[in-house]
Amino acid sequence: MTETNPRGAAGESAGFQDREPGAGDSSGGLTIAATELGYYASFGFCSRCAWVRLHVKDLPFQGFPGIFSSIDRYNKLLVQNHFLREGRPPEWLAAIGDVMEFVRPPHWSAFKAVDSQTGVTVRGEADAIFRCADGSYAIVDYKTTRYNPAYRSMFRAYRAQLNTYAYIAERVGLSPVSRLSLVYMEPATGEKTAQEPKWVHGQGFSMDFHARVVPVDPEPERLIPPLLRQAARIYDMPTPPPGRNNCRDCEAMGRLLAAIR
Repeated sequence: MTETNPRGAAGESAGFQDREPGAGDSSGGLTIAATELGYYASFGFCSRCAWVRLHVKDLPFQGFPGIFSSIDRYNKLLVQNHFLREGRPPEWLAAIGDVMEFVRPPHWSAFKAVDSQTGVTVRGEADAIFRCADGSYAIVDYKTTRYNPAYRSMFRAYRAQLNTYAYIAERVGLSPVSRLSLVYMEPATGEKTAQEPKWVHGQGFSMDFHARVVPVDPEPERLIPPLLRQAARIYDMPTPPPGRNNCRDCEAMGRLLAAIR
């Protein structure tokens, strides 16, 4: 799922919840989240937008619906409790391999590493970590969406995010990381499913989710250092660089600035 961090009732009551900070200046250096670093690997990456996201805190219109954080947390708890009860993950996670132990993922404030070349601190919070039978580790990231192989840009971002978790894990004692998996939790919301009476009960209704496990090659040492260097280079620029042609966010920012002048 997304790298989120439920942090209190205020966001829930408003219907929105804050996410783990994407980037910021910590002790004089750049700190960037795994989800934010994943953006650098997407086809839609824009240097100008990246500069703004690195230098401007609390951007407007960035609310994250609290329901997704609730589903995220519930998903994690279901897997954790199933493992503690049964000694193994649910059957729909069998594709991740022969896992022997559930490892509680560290909070994003503790799950971090400093890149020796750039001085950039990268941090995040994995959805699930398992120790495998051979002593290596598997890291899983849940996505509450339908898998579509045509969405190559999104997959590139997710792949970088997962490999960032592997990059951090291998520097905080969870090494080696041998397996990475995206687990798409696809909601069953079709018309035929909605006709089934079993989903309606006295307290409301239930929704079914179907898991699709998509393996990701663990390549943290190849993928992550170039992204960190790119983030450091953009962060050090005194003014925003030119944007990507036809960047919708740049165009929207231009319209916003023009409207309030």
